[in-house]
Amino acid sequence: MFASEQWMTSKRDEERKGARANDIVFTPTFWNNVPFTLKIMGPLVRVLRIVDNEKKPAMGYVYEGMERAKTAIAAALGGEDNEDYIVVSGIIDKRWNCQLHHPLHAAGYYLNPEFYCYNVDIESDKEVSLGLHECIDKLERNKDTQDKINVELIHWVNQSGFFSLETAKRQHAEWWKLYGKGTPNLQQLAIRVLSLTCSSSGCERNWSTFEHIHSKKRNRLEHKKLHDLVYVKYNNMLKNRLDVDAAYDPISLTDIDDSNEWLVGKMGEDRVFTDDGDLVWDVVGEASGAGERIHNTRSSQPAALQPSASRASVSRPSASRRSTSRPSSSRRLVDEDSEEEQEEEQVNAAAGKGKAIAFWKYYSMYGHVEKLAEEIKKGGASVDGVEAKLWQVPKTLHEDVLGKMSAPPKSDVPVITPNELSEADGFIFGFPTRFGMMSAQFKAFFDSTGGLWRTQQLAGKPAGIFYSTGSQGGGQETTALTAITQLVHHGMIFLPIGYTFGAGMFEMEKVKGGSPYGAGTYAADGSRQPSELELEQAFHQGKHIAPVAKKLKGVA
Repeated sequence: MFASEQWMTSKRDEERKGARANDIVFTPTFWNNVPFTLKIMGPLVRVLRIVDNEKKPAMGYVYEGMERAKTAIAAALGGEDNEDYIVVSGIIDKRWNCQLHHPLHAAGYYLNPEFYCYNVDIESDKEVSLGLHECIDKLERNKDTQDKINVELIHWVNQSGFFSLETAKRQHAEWWKLYGKGTPNLQQLAIRVLSLTCSSSGCERNWSTFEHIHSKKRNRLEHKKLHDLVYVKYNNMLKNRLDVDAAYDPISLTDIDDSNEWLVGKMGEDRVFTDDGDLVWDVVGEASGAGERIHNTRSSQPAALQPSASRASVSRPSASRRSTSRPSSSRRLVDEDSEEEQEEEQVNAAAGKGKAIAFWKYYSMYGHVEKLAEEIKKGGASVDGVEAKLWQVPKTLHEDVLGKMSAPPKSDVPVITPNELSEADGFIFGFPTRFGMMSAQFKAFFDSTGGLWRTQQLAGKPAGIFYSTGSQGGGQETTALTAITQLVHHGMIFLPIGYTFGAGMFEMEKVKGGSPYGAGTYAADGSRQPSELELEQAFHQGKHIAPVAKKLKGVA
């Protein structure tokens, strides 16, 4: 690639980063070090894949995975006495001990029947035993229960009773539910530990399907277009490979071997995800554009709009046609990034601009915020050309807890997922106040929008806030101020109502929630419901923000 005419005549070759990349690629020592790097990174990346699988808890496998990875690296480098391995092992141990290792990993390893039942050395491993007992001390504060767990550990060590059965396979947490009844306290601890999921976010890589398709090259794809792309590619593979065995263990440690063959050679037909066995690297490369050239030759820009008697249609050449077209004297170099922007503009021009979609999203335990949300939706829907939708965020409390708190039955308003946020052109978020901040349930939802934050899919979209507190001194304005930080990091535009509500903002005779930041209500002990004035203010907020979302959509 770096020796091609396209590269040498492109602007990339003149950039500092491009020149640096060119120098590295043409340096022999770079290629001499690649096999050595693969021998080290192969097993480690495999552990990361195990940790970040999206279907099965991996806590019981991390410790063993790292041990096998180090064994594989040692075998690839010529043994544990090899000087290179000693240096590499020291680096791995330093990172593992300082940043990655946790007593939970050791406890999960100890309590995983898949390993303990067949490895007599686990009991004598000081680090593993210490990690287990640290977890017992931290996860179970009751001293009597701690003593019971230690007594029940004897049955586990001796593999007596239910533990003597040869059924410790795959689903370790489920195994404890079925066969740990003879040791109830140890059973509860084991299920808690082995049901924990893990993440490789500390290594700055996400292996989910959307992350692979949503590469830097395609980071301007709209959410729906991206979703459709993944849907089509994925289901096309399912159609052609229905007879393939899907029972593939996503955290099988047997895949960590000495040869590291999965890192070399052609990977086109290899699975991308061990927990989704129908997506292969060829499909990812084609969908993400990773396999396409940086620059291609064209005779001209594609004529995206072809007028006809009935309607305008959009014609876009396929990736295969773009990359295989034969050059001619009239063809020139085209920057595909700018070309994609022009094509998307032409697509929008042909399709026209639809209604602005506004999401009114809330969390409400006792219904006060929900009543405001319903009025806000009515206000937004009253604006011509705006489609207002009402959503609620997931509840995090167990039904038994909600029952003890006398919470009303769950609303039939649909529960939103983070990815659905990108479909909207504007938002109004509502929640009860918890110590001057949004409720934990709503904060948990915002914490799950990391994928949207990385791609800034919500940037430039207007957003408002409404709230409820138990009293007039409950911190309504403070709640709005602390919530704005979430909007800022997503690049959203905070849109307060100011004093546009008119005389209603100056009502002093009656108790009234809300402020220039947004609509609000006071719940008191739960018996007080939003007043007519508070509901009118909520209606006004929806009507106030909806036109802005509509106007910004028209400009975008």
